[in-house]
Amino acid sequence: MKSGVHVYYLSFQPPGRSFSRGETILNITGCDLDVYWVNNNTHRTTWICTTVCPDQVITETMARLKCSGIGCCSFPVTGLLPDAFQLKFVHHHGKTSTGTRSNQTSMLWDRISISDGGGGTVLWNIVDQQNCASAMRNRTRYACIGKHSLCGDHSVTSTDGYNCICSAGYAGNPFIQDGCSRDKGYNPIPSRANCTRSCGNISVPYPFGLEEGCFAREEFQLNCTNMASSAVLMFGLDQVMDLNVYQGTIKSIWPDQQGASFYHIFSRRALFVGYGYFYSMQWVAANLSCIEAQRNISGYACVSTNSKCVAVDGEWSYIGYRCKCSDGFRGNPYTQSGCQGNYTHCPSLSSELLTVIFKSFHVVYCPSGYYAAKNVICTCHVLFFSIKMSYG
Repeated sequence: MKSGVHVYYLSFQPPGRSFSRGETILNITGCDLDVYWVNNNTHRTTWICTTVCPDQVITETMARLKCSGIGCCSFPVTGLLPDAFQLKFVHHHGKTSTGTRSNQTSMLWDRISISDGGGGTVLWNIVDQQNCASAMRNRTRYACIGKHSLCGDHSVTSTDGYNCICSAGYAGNPFIQDGCSRDKGYNPIPSRANCTRSCGNISVPYPFGLEEGCFAREEFQLNCTNMASSAVLMFGLDQVMDLNVYQGTIKSIWPDQQGASFYHIFSRRALFVGYGYFYSMQWVAANLSCIEAQRNISGYACVSTNSKCVAVDGEWSYIGYRCKCSDGFRGNPYTQSGCQGNYTHCPSLSSELLTVIFKSFHVVYCPSGYYAAKNVICTCHVLFFSIKMSYG
């Protein structure tokens, strides 16, 4: 920052009309800043966040650990913002005492730094034609040449155009012949030993993992990052609160520090489907039916004895398959000998117990097949996203 200069601007725009930015989080590091978003059309400004530097020793690294306003603030760049936008920074000289500042050697006090909070992407469209109908009239220049490929008009940019995807149940490259194939991306055996299997207080069981060689497919790689001196498990831009291999769910939140709720669909090759600001995502091992998956034993996910394949349907279509321990067994069906039997009796849930639970706004639900008569332990879960009950 320059002496005597209080206001700074920074512009963001895509590299060309074929491109658009994806959703990301921008971390802004610096001392005593008010940050605004500037509408390029109306030139009106909207406050985004503020940084302050109290009278204490603080470095850029320390500020970025939490990025909650002390030397660093952040905001989500969502689809609600146009592709091209501008940020305005107002530096408030004199907020921090001169004596404290004179002792600082960190660049935090002398510059404004902007970094991607993780998961930033650039999206693109084919824009030589206005839409799929127009593109398919000229087959010599049509991009979706792969078998089992489809054309989509759902533009990810602010311009017209189209893109190509593989048909439902297929994955790969739709722009080349035979580029779309049935899902073959699952590796049932980790290639690395001594994998880290926790992040903070959250377990990271296989098929998920943190290090290379510790996850079953690249879509299942998670990131353990330090925030405010504590470990936080991240899945792209989402903060993972719970990962459940038995139910096939990931409970996550979108770390929007402004607190705004919005509709969200997260999908990596259609292996994950979820909705909301605080939500539970379904996940599957592969986009295959159980019959297809079992034909390829080298890529079949349900490797534990006493495990079984379960078909998973989404709200709109079939997603794929996941694994589950057979009735009478609990554990991780994705690892060798992961499903273990347990013959402890569990009491039946009485109507009185259910009444008390309903009055406290919780629902106790025992998974299908786990009853006292089955001679297995009945582990009950508190559900926040759906209610499943049976009588009889």
